[in-house]
Amino acid sequence: MPEKFDTIIVGGGIGGTALGALLAAGGQNLLLTEKNSIIGGRCASYRKDGFTIDVGVHLFGLSDKGPLGEVCRRAGEPDAIEWVLARNPRVAVHRGGRTQPFDREAMMRELEEKSVAPLAEIFARIGQMTTAELDSLWYLPLKSWIEGFTPDRNIMRMFTMLCGIYLCVPPDSASTAEFIICLRDLLQARNSGYPKGGSGIIPQTYQRFIEKYGGTVRLNCPTERIVIENERAKGIVAGGELIEADRVVSNADIKCTVLELAGDEHFPREYVEKVRSLTYAAHVFALKVAIDEVITDQKMIMYTPNLTDEELEEIERQIFAGQAPPVASGMICVPTNFDPGLAPPGKQLVFFGIGTAPHQEWATWEKICLDALKDVFPTIEEHIIWKVTHSPDDIERFAGEKGNVIGVGQTVDQIHEKRPTHETPVKDLYLCSAEAGGHGIGTELAASSAIELADKLLSS
Repeated sequence: MPEKFDTIIVGGGIGGTALGALLAAGGQNLLLTEKNSIIGGRCASYRKDGFTIDVGVHLFGLSDKGPLGEVCRRAGEPDAIEWVLARNPRVAVHRGGRTQPFDREAMMRELEEKSVAPLAEIFARIGQMTTAELDSLWYLPLKSWIEGFTPDRNIMRMFTMLCGIYLCVPPDSASTAEFIICLRDLLQARNSGYPKGGSGIIPQTYQRFIEKYGGTVRLNCPTERIVIENERAKGIVAGGELIEADRVVSNADIKCTVLELAGDEHFPREYVEKVRSLTYAAHVFALKVAIDEVITDQKMIMYTPNLTDEELEEIERQIFAGQAPPVASGMICVPTNFDPGLAPPGKQLVFFGIGTAPHQEWATWEKICLDALKDVFPTIEEHIIWKVTHSPDDIERFAGEKGNVIGVGQTVDQIHEKRPTHETPVKDLYLCSAEAGGHGIGTELAASSAIELADKLLSS
């Protein structure tokens, strides 16, 4: 190992591995350190009894047409990841004992007649909006923008669901511009999908790029601290060893980076206060179930319990208040219908994820998830081989970020020019994750951040 690297990247999530792949392909000599034994953070996968289990519950909005694919193209292997698209059948919704396709036509059929015209107007407006018009909506809450068209509660609930899936923040704080751009990207690409081999194949591929181009990846290597001397980042201490570099990039949580790894004494007080005040996207509790036979051909189902509008609103209130409701809406993903190789022959994986708050009684949430799965698949309990849960507390221990789904929320006070930037006040210390710059949904936001920072570093 050389005495000094061009760049050290702390953390092997999507942002860290994508940046590492791009910098290594650009000729930099770099080291990436990851505290866990597997790469990928919240996009990692692991093996259990012949099944491949994702840490998260994922559907990737743009697949190879978005920033995840752009990293592969820039690394010289555009087809390195094989994507299976969410078609045949397409994404579905389940409510009132029925599962049906989720598309614009189905949405229109479900709405009351009075709701059809305003919803059509909203979609038409989204499709026709200019860049200048979008620029005026970065700091307007999505809820306020929708209410400018209609007070219809059914339409608001529909956009609340979409906003929760895309940005993992409520519409009363989500940025209208960010939501519209994400929605337009999805509608234009029509390319939502899942990588063959499981979600973890994405960071594993990026790790392979790093090593292909001469970079170094060290797993089971927690960074103890980022070394700052004379107001610049000098390197890191890992395993008691000082490792020097021309620059350090943190893929860790911004609060952990500033307040713990680097130390807030090295930053201006205003910057530290801003970091402390940042709020995160929502948390998710996930139940992952192994099934002894194939019980569905659906790939993705958005589940809503068959309740009145008032009851659904009360459930939303309970969740945001950190309480466990009797039932809850959520997203069902069946990864083995994208890639049967994720399970032994004839068997299936079913995931269910729902919004929650950290530090709950997780046995209660497991029951809520299982009851929802039984509502959709009445015989599922008879076929369970085993089940595992991933709570926000588990994610915090494994990937950091206080256990949330994405990172710093894409809210009106934390978006566009108000979002943390890659550069920090400490010279040669950078941030790269779903918390600094970038655009998009979840992992695509992190990959976008990596592309932006790679462009800056490779051109400097």
